[in-house]
Amino acid sequence: MRQIAKLSKKYKIVITHGNGPQVGNLLLQQESCDAVPKMPLEIIGAMTQGQIGYMLESSLDDALMEIGINGEQQFVTLISYVVVDENDPGFQNPTKPIGPFYTAEEAAKLSYNLVKTDNGYRRAVASPKPLTIVERREIKKLIGMDFIVICCGGGGIPVIHKERKFRGVEAVIDKDLASSILAQ
Repeated sequence: MRQIAKLSKKYKIVITHGNGPQVGNLLLQQESCDAVPKMPLEIIGAMTQGQIGYMLESSLDDALMEIGINGEQQFVTLISYVVVDENDPGFQNPTKPIGPFYTAEEAAKLSYNLVKTDNGYRRAVASPKPLTIVERREIKKLIGMDFIVICCGGGGIPVIHKERKFRGVEAVIDKDLASSILAQ
């Protein structure tokens, strides 16, 4: 964060990030407790965007204060939706492993798609290609107002556009591909 703080003196900054371990931790928590309802993957993605955004903002604030920028530089974390095509081939053959590892016996009792890995079986979800960032206009405005913007965390929340609204889908988006779409 110290390097980003220094760069913010001369450049407009957008920060994107991954969230794989954090999503995995939340999925593991869900699997270990039946006392609370299971959350859909898009909610877990939103939770981790906020969680990591908070940690980045806190570290960035400290780094800015270290170089004498006390409250002058504004920053914001934006929960980001990323549009995907509901007909993306990735939905037909989910291959992205997420969450905890299961033995063959545990896997046989589960109702979702699984893939075999070196350490056991894992849940498999689609990883469709991102098409556009829903909040791209807002991000551009915030950058123009000299905000440091933290967005597209974990590749963003994958959504499809259906019946004039966005609907979350059970998938994960590659953070680097989403960052590339954002940059374009």
